[in-house]
Amino acid sequence: MSDVVDRAWEILSKHVGHRHPITSAELSRMLEVGDDKRGTRATREIVRDVLRRGLPVAATEEGYFVAENEQEHDGYINELNDRIVGIQSRGQLFERAFRSYRQQSNQVETTPIRWAPEPEEIP
Repeated sequence: MSDVVDRAWEILSKHVGHRHPITSAELSRMLEVGDDKRGTRATREIVRDVLRRGLPVAATEEGYFVAENEQEHDGYINELNDRIVGIQSRGQLFERAFRSYRQQSNQVETTPIRWAPEPEEIP
């Protein structure tokens, strides 16, 4: 994985500033990790490794770029914080809906949904 992270660092280092992003698909292609669903996940993991190594990579709908100034830093941090608030809000809505649904359905016999195979069914 180290070689691909090194290549990603080199590629991303050429995309400095929000006006010069590289798309996930293009980065996936250049890293030869594919451009399908798996490639996208692999690319995100590689970008996280680059970030862990110290390159300040930000992500937008347009793609990845290296933040070059405080304004880009602050903008990206604000975007991440907005996502956190949105996820927390959705979680609270889900919690209320679940409790309400369960309370209403307690009056009716229901069969639990199986989310995973039982241990004896796993090969």
